[in-house]
Amino acid sequence: PVDAARACIERDGLRATTVRTIAAEAGVSTGTITHHFATVDGLLGDVLTEASERFTEGWLREVRSLPDAIARMRHVVDANLPGTAEILPLWRLWLDAWAAAARDPVVARVHAERHASERETIRGIIAEGIREGSFRADVDPVAAAAEFIGLLDGLGLQAVIGDPEVNSERARELLHAWIDLRLREG
Repeated sequence: PVDAARACIERDGLRATTVRTIAAEAGVSTGTITHHFATVDGLLGDVLTEASERFTEGWLREVRSLPDAIARMRHVVDANLPGTAEILPLWRLWLDAWAAAARDPVVARVHAERHASERETIRGIIAEGIREGSFRADVDPVAAAAEFIGLLDGLGLQAVIGDPEVNSERARELLHAWIDLRLREG
């Protein structure tokens, strides 16, 4: 059911996804879906977890192979912005999850765990950058990671909704500039 739910949510959005549409996509009865999940929002938590883990696993593998923290941070930006057909459905899923998290404690918990994991990953990259001398010694990795995730989410949101002043390329430029201005020496 999780794969079917993801397909429905990515194609139609959370608001248009029902137990009936998920069951049709999965080729099972609605009773099978409701047996496993009480609500569509609850199912969204599982969809979000699975999609985020699959996506994050890919860019994390690439990040680990890069030579320094500057390259790693830039890759995080490039891999996470909604500039490709592959990532746009995931951004739409995240937007639905943000809205659902405001009402559903299960989705809110999954979302909070996802953000905590992302912040920890970024904190680690920034701390490595400080140790290797790529980033300023006075940078607080915890605060900088929170800032970065907030900027990435906010600029990515603007790009997804079609803000004419902040498309994916402009968001990328702004985030790369933040890395230079906030983290690097001089």
